[in-house]
Amino acid sequence: MSKKYIAQIENTNFIFPNNDLYEYDVEIIHDINNNFVSGNVTNLVAELVNSNTELTITFDYNWLLNGAEPQNLSNGHLSVMSIHLMTPDQQYFKPWILIDNISNSDNSQTNLSGSYSYTYNPGKTLPYGLYVLEFRFIAHRCIFPIVSNYNIPEPDCSLDGTAVS
Repeated sequence: MSKKYIAQIENTNFIFPNNDLYEYDVEIIHDINNNFVSGNVTNLVAELVNSNTELTITFDYNWLLNGAEPQNLSNGHLSVMSIHLMTPDQQYFKPWILIDNISNSDNSQTNLSGSYSYTYNPGKTLPYGLYVLEFRFIAHRCIFPIVSNYNIPEPDCSLDGTAVS
């Protein structure tokens, strides 16, 4: 691999405004690739099931490599995206929960589309409220995040347990 260089960098001095320093030949040890991965998520549905002990997440996705370097996993698969979740009761220290990582066995792909369904079971009752889902489209040197808020409201019930319309 040949070495890559960036043209001069002009450092302006705030204290001495007439004293501009120029840096030349800043060495870069990797190929310069400013391309980035992108994608979109559509038809997102999240619902609480089994007496609020499980969260079912379903969506469609489209992943575009756009000339960026692909991220290959140690098993030879292509890393496409990871799905992260923040429940309404999490606010501070390490609130994100890694739900799943989507990969593909053909690591030469540059455009992937598909449907995804997953049931998250934390082993406890999940609350109603605003769930935040983050979809991270993955390339080797960049991540393209998409954040989606999904509100799961508490159902309106009368005293006898029937739904109120």
